[in-house]
Amino acid sequence: MTRLSPQVSVTAKAIGWLLIVAVQLTAGCGVIHLGELEPPEGRQIVTGVRIHGTRQLSSRGISNVIATYSDNLKLTGTKPLLDRTKLAADARRIESYGAANGYFQARVVDYWVEELNVNRVRVHFRIEEGPPTLVEEISFGDPLADTLRLVGQEDDQEAAQRLEEVTARLQRYAPLRVGHVWRERDYQLGLNRIRDELVRRGFRFARVLGDVIVVREEQRAYVRYHIVPGPLVRLEELRVEGNRRVATKRIMRRVRMKPGKPLTRAALNNTEADIYGLRSFFGVSAEPLTPTLEEKLAGREKTIDNLREIDWPHSVPVRIRVQEMPIHEISVGVGTGIDNTKGEVYLRSGYLNRNFLSGLRHFDISGRPALVSRPNFFDPDQVWAFGARADLLFRQPSLFEEFIELSTRVGYALDVEDGYKSHRVGGSPTLSRRFFNLVTLSVGFNLLYYNYFDFEGVLNLDMTDTLGIEFRDAYLLNELEQVVELDMRDVIYDPRRGGYLALRMSQSFRNIGSDFNYLRFSVDGRIYYSPWSFMTLAVKIQYGQVVDLYGEDVPLPARFRGGGPSDMRGFGAGRMGPYLCETVDPATGERVATSGTGDRCGGRAIYPGGNLHLGASTEVRFHLPANFGLVAFADVGEIWSEREDFALDSLNVAVGPGLRYYTPFGPIRFDFGVQVTPPVPGRFAWHLSIGQAF
Repeated sequence: MTRLSPQVSVTAKAIGWLLIVAVQLTAGCGVIHLGELEPPEGRQIVTGVRIHGTRQLSSRGISNVIATYSDNLKLTGTKPLLDRTKLAADARRIESYGAANGYFQARVVDYWVEELNVNRVRVHFRIEEGPPTLVEEISFGDPLADTLRLVGQEDDQEAAQRLEEVTARLQRYAPLRVGHVWRERDYQLGLNRIRDELVRRGFRFARVLGDVIVVREEQRAYVRYHIVPGPLVRLEELRVEGNRRVATKRIMRRVRMKPGKPLTRAALNNTEADIYGLRSFFGVSAEPLTPTLEEKLAGREKTIDNLREIDWPHSVPVRIRVQEMPIHEISVGVGTGIDNTKGEVYLRSGYLNRNFLSGLRHFDISGRPALVSRPNFFDPDQVWAFGARADLLFRQPSLFEEFIELSTRVGYALDVEDGYKSHRVGGSPTLSRRFFNLVTLSVGFNLLYYNYFDFEGVLNLDMTDTLGIEFRDAYLLNELEQVVELDMRDVIYDPRRGGYLALRMSQSFRNIGSDFNYLRFSVDGRIYYSPWSFMTLAVKIQYGQVVDLYGEDVPLPARFRGGGPSDMRGFGAGRMGPYLCETVDPATGERVATSGTGDRCGGRAIYPGGNLHLGASTEVRFHLPANFGLVAFADVGEIWSEREDFALDSLNVAVGPGLRYYTPFGPIRFDFGVQVTPPVPGRFAWHLSIGQAF
């Protein structure tokens, strides 16, 4: 991953002037026209479409269904041109749109073309909506219990219970309501929702049709849904395909579906997730082998009577198809990471065995030597140093029972930071178990040894009164750790719907061999919502706190740090919050340590983090053609040394735009964050990285 985050100070006044100019341009011209404004000879560009007379119908919705449109922001290519022959057809489209939204008497009473100049025109449509058509009655056909007799399941108590549960909630699935305006979209949505609920309950061959009678003279609509649920479908047998090295028996151990049990959508999804959790397959699909409706109808019309006569199977086989990953994988690569405080060039190599000592055990070893530049590649006073990282990861699936996993990580790091270097050696065995494919519980033990050396500046000064840190050059840090994760995202790397909640707790005590006593707690909540296919709203809230027990200090690795491409994007990575800085006392000429928050003092500052963290981010993500995307974001957050320092008025705020390019391994993103709060409004940072910010 490459990250670029240099910070450059700009004045808020310059930004203000740009906004003033933009507002004046907009006010003076009515609209900003971009791109080529010279149409072909004899043609005119449409720069606006105006809809008049609408009170309840959506002008935007009307603009989306007609052929005449405008595009004033298009930079390249042909601008939309006026075609007068399409206007009459557009008028009919508008009337059809009105009927589809309950206004059957809506009429286009006039349309005309306004000549703005020789090259540009604006098109107008005047509409009379008329009164709306209201839903007078909604019915759902014959009692659904009678259908069990038709499919030979009248004695199946489970089928009767599931069908009764759906029947009791039919009105909830249909968005139409008596007394409300009839809308075709809500009517179709009701058809789909009722069928989806039946399929979800195991009635895989369910079909739903409907009738709508509209009495235009009375502005009344009568709606009737015809439901043919078919039989409750059960699992007949399982077939596994696509596996060559992984034994079928090993895959079947992950399958919790049993022959004779109802074949629900949740059972199929859980089967796919459970098998995929073995980490040995690129893809997994569980597909019922069922006849199609077209095959069963054999050319007959899709009517209620014909649907009821279909003899659907009561049990079907399921085919599980897998695509195996290679057992051995060797990786070699070169990368770079750059921000405003450090730059590095590294070589990464690794070996992965996905069937180590058989049983689908994973053995993964990697190394990453690096040349590190401080403060960065572009500073004339840069200092180069050697850094390194090595990790060994072992995963044991199905420990004690099928879904408990043991993972053990052992690693070493030679870190180079402003003011110091450090050796870190440690190991972390962890047990985890996933429940209902939604909740993951993990418990682990972290054993870490830190050794700091090559002190520069503040770390080798007396810091008794600076941020409450009593620096030690070597210590042992042992932690008990527990994590609870609730993951309801549709996908992990670029979620568009769902939510995520993680609760992390850790405890360090001297009686487990640690040199410190503290409690650490953090919570991370995220919500994703896509009102339209081209836009996603994403919100993240984070809170964390460290409680120092017995008045002892908290070590640097246990403290929270802020700033960077996935946190507060108005700051460089780890550059938000309290700092330590070396200055010279003008009275004595001696080097002294000072501390503060916000803008760093003269000399090289060190950001040790704090014991309290609060942060939130909001993004509006626009998905564009050709795998591109645009983002508007706002980040809020701060790091405080102690709980007593907490103050909402000291929160930092940064806003900015972002650019995305979506790839199979996640989006490549560029973010530009501008601080809008003191101490330095207008300072900005830019970040280039892989993966969404959250």
